[in-house]
Amino acid sequence: MEIRDLNQTIAQLEENLKNLDSARIQVEEVTGSNKELSEALAEVSNNVSSLADKITESTSLAIKDMNSTILDFKQNVEKLKTLSESFTKRIEDKSTNIVNEIKNVQTVITTEIISIKQNLESLIEDQKKEIRKIQKNQKILMAILVVTLMMVIFLKFI
Repeated sequence: MEIRDLNQTIAQLEENLKNLDSARIQVEEVTGSNKELSEALAEVSNNVSSLADKITESTSLAIKDMNSTILDFKQNVEKLKTLSESFTKRIEDKSTNIVNEIKNVQTVITTEIISIKQNLESLIEDQKKEIRKIQKNQKILMAILVVTLMMVIFLKFI
């Protein structure tokens, strides 16, 4: 039952109680105050009043419990919201840090690759020069060897 319905029921009970009391008074006047009827009506009146008090008390306790539960729920929702926002912020910060670290590593790797490439190109160029020197020296040695052989042959015929 809703509080409004309970309050309406209580109001009706009180109205009925007044009507009963009014009827009792009328009956007493008409019948000459029947004592048993008065006592019975008084007992009913007390019982209805006691029931109305109990309903009001129960309703009040239910409202307090419901308000407490709602307040607890609201506080828990706020805590969850705060934790969620904090967690989201931390994830965003970590993501930004990771992206920046990846960019830094990528830059270092790119720089190292360029340096290695330049070193390799320089080394290849140096090796080509050395090979050309060796080839030149081989040609000179071949020429010397040919001249020496010709001299030996010439000296043998002389």
